[in-house]
Amino acid sequence: MNKWACTGVAILSAGEPVSDFICSQTLTWQVLRAATERILLIMRSQLIFLLLYSGVFVLGSTACTVGYITAEMTANKTFYLGYNATEFDSCLNNTVLINNLTSITFTVMDPSLQRVILNKLNQLYPSGLPQSVLQQLGPVCRVANVTEINTWNIADVDTLFLLVVYSKGAWTLEQVV
Repeated sequence: MNKWACTGVAILSAGEPVSDFICSQTLTWQVLRAATERILLIMRSQLIFLLLYSGVFVLGSTACTVGYITAEMTANKTFYLGYNATEFDSCLNNTVLINNLTSITFTVMDPSLQRVILNKLNQLYPSGLPQSVLQQLGPVCRVANVTEINTWNIADVDTLFLLVVYSKGAWTLEQVV
């Protein structure tokens, strides 16, 4: 049997030193292999956590299979017709949405896709949509509920007027007040 001296301490994420595991037993190839497997298992779990936390890998996400929506596509008044709500959500990235907000909000007339747009904007602006976004919201404002509207940062009467005009009578009294 080979014995090696235990020097140095490596700390695992659980706080247990590797050397305690290794040095508590006679160091054989089997013990060394078991320690290595244990370390690799912990490293894999940390890697999975990092990938999930960073958004590189998302459980239950759907990938865009129809084709990503580009800025060039938004100039076409029918660009959204080939997408259902799930596909539209997956294929429209936030950068394209923000950079082409007016053309997208005034083009998309499907309420389920308008809901996707509003959900994305609500995620981008969790404390409420700013006035600059509200002025570009267009017909998408029709799918907003009272809770969402209450978070909007309406700073002047002109913005409120635009929103009421865009709603085309679809808003209830609660939504306006």
